[in-house]
Amino acid sequence: MTKEKFLDLASKHYDSFNDLNEVDNFHDYENQFLTILNKMGQEILTANLGELPADKRKKNSGNDFRKDNHQ
Repeated sequence: MTKEKFLDLASKHYDSFNDLNEVDNFHDYENQFLTILNKMGQEILTANLGELPADKRKKNSGNDFRKDNHQ
């Protein structure tokens, strides 16, 4: 992931983080902060690793590194 891509993903959540300044108690602030951070983290992971396959048990033969190393 490039720095520009990361900053683009982070900037999408800037307003949500900024709106936390309006929260008056720490418990609600923390819960909303974690919700935003988890959503942003999921977007970053998806951008880095790609979408999850439909069947999590199916092997991905397209990226098998052993195929190239053991011929």
